[in-house]
Amino acid sequence: MHRSLITPFQLFSIAVMLVLLAIGICNTQAEEIHSFEITLVNGDVSGDEDVIRVLEGDQVEIAWTSDKALDIHLHGYDVQMILVAGQRKIMSLTAHFTGRFPIEVHGTGLGHGSVVYFEVLPK
Repeated sequence: MHRSLITPFQLFSIAVMLVLLAIGICNTQAEEIHSFEITLVNGDVSGDEDVIRVLEGDQVEIAWTSDKALDIHLHGYDVQMILVAGQRKIMSLTAHFTGRFPIEVHGTGLGHGSVVYFEVLPK
């Protein structure tokens, strides 16, 4: 009687391991980071950037510089950071929620004001 070298269960196990390995390789590829530069002068954006547009799931970095100390807040994501005059700071996040979210400046003495909108489109 001739006996098979590999049983059906072993063959199935090998196939499952290969699929899991392929998934792991795909997930370890570095995701592209979508980078934006925003400069604030007297609490207003210097330049034409008024909407930051990305896709759901994107990795995002927004580099901020300001001529004075400000508190900025990305509503909907509840990301807040203090900007120090003349220092560049990076806001890093993953765009999990779709929609249009204001990024407001606090601490200007003029109340809250949207300087940029963060727009996340569905994939």
